[in-house]
Amino acid sequence: MAETHHKKQQIAATLTALRIQVQNEASLLRRKLDMKQHFLDSIKNHPWEWASCAAIFGWLLSRIPARKKRIYIDNSSQKPVKRRDKGPLGKLWREVWQFSKPMIAAYLAKVLAEHAKSSENKGHQS
Repeated sequence: MAETHHKKQQIAATLTALRIQVQNEASLLRRKLDMKQHFLDSIKNHPWEWASCAAIFGWLLSRIPARKKRIYIDNSSQKPVKRRDKGPLGKLWREVWQFSKPMIAAYLAKVLAEHAKSSENKGHQS
């Protein structure tokens, strides 16, 4: 009876040790596979290299010719092509868009500023 109780305790202790070992290895693996942190560390340690690569990539993107989409209109139907900006709904849409553009821009600027502040505060706490 005492022997089986001792074996149970041994098995429980071995399982606990294995669980701790697996947990440690999983956290180590999670840390090694955290690509976001690797990129942030790389950018922090090598800012000039990243900035120059970004500039070169931006320059290369600017050299790509614009995509030219060809639209063919078949005149056999003799039906005029409708434009969005004609008519009362088009005028209304244009006025609403002109009115809402500054509000959307202000809202996005506010959200980006808050995001920048929160990420800046996180960086100082680490």
